[in-house]
Amino acid sequence: MDLLGLIEVAAGSSTPDWQSKVVWLEDQYNRCRIGGGSGEGGGDGACARAAGPGVTAAAAGCAHDAAARLAWLLARGYFADGSAVHAALRAGNAEALRLLLAGSAAAAVGAGAPSTAFLPGPVMMAVDAGHQEALQVLHSHGRSPLDVDKGLLASACRRAATRGHLQLLAWLLGLYGGPRAPAARELLPGLTEAAAQSGSVELLAWLVGQCGGPLNKRVFLAAAAAGCAEALEWLAARGCVMGGKGNAYVRAARNGDLATLRCLAQLRVPWGPGGSVFSRCAGGNAFAPCARPVLAFLLELGCPVDWDEAMAAAEDRADGVPAWLAERRAAAAAEEELAAAPRWCGLGRALRRLLGGCGAGRGRGGRDCDTAGPASRGCARRRARGARWLD
Repeated sequence: MDLLGLIEVAAGSSTPDWQSKVVWLEDQYNRCRIGGGSGEGGGDGACARAAGPGVTAAAAGCAHDAAARLAWLLARGYFADGSAVHAALRAGNAEALRLLLAGSAAAAVGAGAPSTAFLPGPVMMAVDAGHQEALQVLHSHGRSPLDVDKGLLASACRRAATRGHLQLLAWLLGLYGGPRAPAARELLPGLTEAAAQSGSVELLAWLVGQCGGPLNKRVFLAAAAAGCAEALEWLAARGCVMGGKGNAYVRAARNGDLATLRCLAQLRVPWGPGGSVFSRCAGGNAFAPCARPVLAFLLELGCPVDWDEAMAAAEDRADGVPAWLAERRAAAAAEEELAAAPRWCGLGRALRRLLGGCGAGRGRGGRDCDTAGPASRGCARRRARGARWLD
């Protein structure tokens, strides 16, 4: 890297002595250029002219004191162009933007050029980061591409909603004329879904309560995919449509999100028809197969199972799940048989005691009923009738 490149690095340095570094590097550049130098940096401005706009762009992107750095560099002869505006936008440096768009550098950075002169990429990065003030500065100077590109504005609204930026989204919708404006209302279903994905209950409440956003199954599914129990509970409490196919379970299972699976079960979200949820999870897919612990947790939650369907869906898996399913199927069948047997055996014993009247073939005083008197013989006859009935 040459001296001019080092000056650019120094201008964006996070250390407090960045100015001293720039001055020293300027002096070194001038010494190399003319074989001497002023010793005070700056010289005849040749260094600043040769450095290019990268120096001011580096300063504009600094997290702190970007405006002060820009003012100092501009006073020394360094110049700025649109790259400095982009850097300030990405960093959210509103004061630096004001200096660039309204100060002495305004003409150089294209303040009089069309709004499309500033690339949408840095604008969208500012939206993602929630740099509302910086975006407002660009808009107030008539230089925002959001003012002329409605497709870009719609995309910015969706991205703001996805990241839970309520205040920024409200301002962006204001560019349409407010959230109730016809063009803004067309975006509401997608924005509500994006808000659910963000997990911001505050944003959800604003979109639903203040803007009329819908409470449909896509919104509920987005909250399940995001794994936000608070949003799921909020939506369920307000009667949001959950869907009848169990898609929320499948999405959470493929994410390996056991906490969300438990939340869905506690909210009594429908499992869907038959054992379709478990079969879809057992089959998995090439990108997000459901691991064995997730399948076991679904069984623990009471997910319905069609064993034939589930084993057919998982037959191509090579991670041991097919064999595990066969074991669980056999265990489930054994449990069902065991659960049914005690009820029948207990009924038989109760009937025998009722009909026999004397325990396991013993009369009063421990005598065998068959060798006792007439009363005992009556007992035996009752036992015989009961046995025939049980058979």
